[in-house]
Amino acid sequence: MSFNLNDCKLCGETNSLVKDDNTNNTICRICGAITKENEIEEINDFQKLLIPQNDKLLEYMNPTQEENSLPQKTNQKLKQNSKKESNSLEMKINLKIEEFCKKMNLEHKTTEKVKGLTKKVSDAKKIKYRLIEYIIASIIFVICRNEDNPKTMQEISSELELDRKAVNRCFNNIRDIIVENKNQIPQTVSRLINAYCDKVLENNNDDLKKISNQISENVCKYELIAGRNPTTIAATCILIASQLLNLNIGKKIISKKIGTTENTIINAYGVLKEYFSSIVPIEYKNEVQRLENVD
Repeated sequence: MSFNLNDCKLCGETNSLVKDDNTNNTICRICGAITKENEIEEINDFQKLLIPQNDKLLEYMNPTQEENSLPQKTNQKLKQNSKKESNSLEMKINLKIEEFCKKMNLEHKTTEKVKGLTKKVSDAKKIKYRLIEYIIASIIFVICRNEDNPKTMQEISSELELDRKAVNRCFNNIRDIIVENKNQIPQTVSRLINAYCDKVLENNNDDLKKISNQISENVCKYELIAGRNPTTIAATCILIASQLLNLNIGKKIISKKIGTTENTIINAYGVLKEYFSSIVPIEYKNEVQRLENVD
């Protein structure tokens, strides 16, 4: 498809471009798009990746940029288009959230929390988005964890048919925005331990929960593996506790039940090796030698 020099390349309207003598810019009298040296200004990363390819791309302009130099009618038209585009994007995002939450069988209140936190990420405009699906999946992970209904990245990725590694990368990129209370980590790890112990040992797991939590308190208190995902911390503490109790639960079983990788657990386990005598409960000090060999 070819364009006349007076046709707007953004909205496609014919003979719609007018010259602004004050700025030497060309402005579309229909959609308000600004053309500088025959190049239409690009929209920001967030919009570019959220708008489907078959939709027309409408320009989102910084309201402080050259606003005073535009004719009043064009300025108003531009603001109206920006507002419509913003509303359209929010609607598309919310529809995708509802679709994902329905797949995950999440309650309405949880869905609304996912929408609220997603809007916070959108408003921050600090992230270069790849696909909105991975952002929503990361936020579902956080909200479910906060509601004491933890779901692993593996569960979420599998249910939503997304690549787990990509979800993990996205989560790490927006962690500072979506994890609001950084001091909440110890409580979060404790909740995960209780939930995961029920998965790896369905019955008679009180001792496993108790010792795992005691170990995690020391690990978090002294920030021995600071920056690790709470799921990794919880899984590693369960592995240590299971070895102390001489239970037939190794890294393979734990990784499979929890949905993380063996390497992730064993790497964290290796970092904690030099601290074993300090983090295990005092009544199990004599059992530390069991921790040297992990099956």
